[in-house]
Amino acid sequence: MKRRPITLTAAISIILFLLAIIYLIAGIYIEQKDGPQKAKRRFDTLMNSTKQAALITPIGSTDFCNRFIDAIGNIGDFSTLEMRINEKLVYSYPPREYSKPSPELVNNFSRTEYANDNSINLIASIYLMKPDTIYNHAKVSFFLVLLGTVISVLLLVIFKEEPKEGFEPVYDLKTDEKSNKKNRRTKRFSPKRN
Repeated sequence: MKRRPITLTAAISIILFLLAIIYLIAGIYIEQKDGPQKAKRRFDTLMNSTKQAALITPIGSTDFCNRFIDAIGNIGDFSTLEMRINEKLVYSYPPREYSKPSPELVNNFSRTEYANDNSINLIASIYLMKPDTIYNHAKVSFFLVLLGTVISVLLLVIFKEEPKEGFEPVYDLKTDEKSNKKNRRTKRFSPKRN
């Protein structure tokens, strides 16, 4: 193989591998950096919407439940969510026992507001970095690495250089004198002998 295709293959592979690493690290860093502010805004929005729903509609009514569910939005943002009305549990996510995520991955919030002589207590654990976001960044990075590997293999196959006519590989068993390793295989080309 000539030097130019090898350089081209190496450059393309290195660029794609670096892009994959940079994309993964930058994406996770940005999510982690913006996570606490997003989580606080998310909780504040949910609390305000729930309080507004309690002021407009009777608590426990279908309309109140629909407004609360609409305020939740994407439940995947939450690790846990509970709503208590007058200290009575009326909503819980997830509904069964669960394994709590690492404290580095969630922010915990709790606030009590009052509406129409009722106390509304929301307790939530909101992801700083959602697991699906981490998965999506890792998936894109994986495909970039896969693309780099496939392109490298294709370029190596396309630019494969055939041995010159009259030469065939000869395998010799040699002893490496520096490390005293025996039976090391080396490949060299020699002219064909008739």
